[in-house]
Amino acid sequence: MGTKIFVVEEGEPVIGCLIATAVLSFCILYPAFLIAEKLTSWQTLSMPYNYVACFYYYTIIVPLKGFHLIWKWVDSQNITKYPNINLVLAGLSEILYFLGLLIINFLIKALFNMVKISFLGMVGIFLFPAFAIFLWSIILYTYHWLFAL
Repeated sequence: MGTKIFVVEEGEPVIGCLIATAVLSFCILYPAFLIAEKLTSWQTLSMPYNYVACFYYYTIIVPLKGFHLIWKWVDSQNITKYPNINLVLAGLSEILYFLGLLIINFLIKALFNMVKISFLGMVGIFLFPAFAIFLWSIILYTYHWLFAL
């Protein structure tokens, strides 16, 4: 069985690929934005849900918000009288923040490796609260449905 090579001529419409990419992006990003919106208001959720939302808020949303906060703060400080240099310094501070997040990530991985937990184990630990709250919701809604009058 040989390798099949598909050649797209220049100017040939590839609109189907663009539409598929757009639909797939929408199907992934829209639920992510809805979940992120729920996570930012984790204090208003009821008891078992707010603990899980708080966990994911502080492990996902807060580090991502840090990029915006650092950029705004460094850019507003007017460290030099040249605005372009201030933009470069803000960009460098973003790079340093990203490197700090990478170092924290590597330290967490090293800690898990010392305890002999594999990568799948780390993913399982990270996703366990979401799985537990999913099961909790299914059991709760099934119970309410079964005993509804």
